[in-house]
Amino acid sequence: MIEGCDAGLILNNGTMENYFAEAYQPIYFVAANDLTETDTVRIRVGLIEGGGSSRPVNKGGEEKEAIITNPNKNKKEPEPLPMNPSTYCFPENFWTPHDLEGVSKVVVGDECDEEIVICENLESQILQESSFLQLRRNVDYLWVDENGNSHTSNTGDACLYEPPKVGRLDLGKSYVFEIIGNYSASTDPYYLLDDALIKACLDESDPNNPQWQFNIENLRIPVFADTCSLPSHYVDLIDGDITKIQDRVPHCDFYKGAVDVLKYFEKGPYYQPNVDPPYAIIFSAGVDAHENEHNNQTIREVIRYFSEAEVLRKIREKYRLPKNQTYSCPETAVAFVEDLIKEDLKNAILIGSDLYERMGFNTDYNEYKAELQADDAAKGTYTTIIHTFKTVGAYLNCQ
Repeated sequence: MIEGCDAGLILNNGTMENYFAEAYQPIYFVAANDLTETDTVRIRVGLIEGGGSSRPVNKGGEEKEAIITNPNKNKKEPEPLPMNPSTYCFPENFWTPHDLEGVSKVVVGDECDEEIVICENLESQILQESSFLQLRRNVDYLWVDENGNSHTSNTGDACLYEPPKVGRLDLGKSYVFEIIGNYSASTDPYYLLDDALIKACLDESDPNNPQWQFNIENLRIPVFADTCSLPSHYVDLIDGDITKIQDRVPHCDFYKGAVDVLKYFEKGPYYQPNVDPPYAIIFSAGVDAHENEHNNQTIREVIRYFSEAEVLRKIREKYRLPKNQTYSCPETAVAFVEDLIKEDLKNAILIGSDLYERMGFNTDYNEYKAELQADDAAKGTYTTIIHTFKTVGAYLNCQ
């Protein structure tokens, strides 16, 4: 121990001391009985350099003893004692090669419910793609709240949601879930960021002004993207595979009409203003490709907005709290800022996921760029379906 002598002792192998020449894992720290508030202890772990092995060598017929040491170690003079040796818990000098030692800070105390963690990284967090997950209709979303309780919320028919700006065709939808469970029989709704955890660490970079700063853990952003249910007179030919749809294409006239629909979707419905598909036929694999691109757009745009607006850096700077009597423990600090941080995060996520606003409008086609790009992404899927669907025509002997 090199600091915090009064806070307690190291417990190792059944003995409590402030210095061990030989320590065996595990190592514990036992707080002093009279410790009434938190304190910081610095513990140095390393090797005492010295000793070595010897062997006889023969040099010029004379046997001498050679000392074998580590030639890669840079020797240095022992560190001088401080002016007041009592400031060291172990008031003796010893070798501590820097490449073999480690100094760790441990905060000890007994009035906090949560452990006080010293901030190791003062850089702001970065929103990652792994925070996003795509959900479809009628699937369960499993989540754990801040108290460790498990929940299940079902998406139900999430296509019933009407976004502020809707496209002309309602074959599918994509948006960030603000609530999961309001379109199903689920009695356990999930609200965006219910499963996010706000964690505090103590920034001691200024010893005279330690401050709490906050990180977001388990940040998950559920995005709905799926094909929607259609009126019963619509026929879904999926991906054009004859093994899946043979009984849905009764004759050649229907087959030819389906080919016309495929060409319409391959061109892109949003590239054809005021033109509807010629028949009540869809290929849901193509619709999925369109909605999947909206999911990808959402991920890109939210991450881009978080970067441009420096959302996480501003949250970290905005909500720094001094460690004082009011906010003496991590849990009291988190309780004060948790709802505020989550509200800022939620607003930033919703701003970033407004694809029409973020990606803009194409005046040439009089359409939102998000829809045109999703049509572009789905084009390859429809081209593949056209080739696959020819097998159905050959089976029916259509000319």
